Amino acid sequence: MTRKIENASLYRVRVAGYGSVGAVEAPSDEQAVRAAAAELGTTVVESKCEIESKEPVFEASVGLECSEGASESDVFEIRVRGVDEKKVAELAEAIRVLVGGPGVPDGLMHSAAPFRAATDGVMAIA
Repeated sequence: MTRKIENASLYRVRVAGYGSVGAVEAPSDEQAVRAAAAELGTTVVESKCEIESKEPVFEASVGLECSEGASESDVFEIRVRGVDEKKVAELAEAIRVLVGGPGVPDGLMHSAAPFRAATDGVMAIA
């Protein structure tokens, strides 16, 4: 299930004389501007900052249990976050199908096909 993160937006901020900073996740316009200025080594007072874009952030999670782990309760969570609600849901479902588990049809269990489709046109950034 995908949900909108209420206290976060993804910003792109122009810092005059320095350039733009993208992928700034912040709970408010003020904090986004401060974070962008700091990333470029300046302050809001020294540089005129302007918000170029602001988008909502969506999140979905996939829970994982490992019954053969070192602990009796090896539990993990993979969180998928992004600004496109449909894509976030698609990626989370593709991960769930790839890993397998209850509710995944036998024909799709551990299938990479939904993951390949969900990641078409997507690039990983470390």
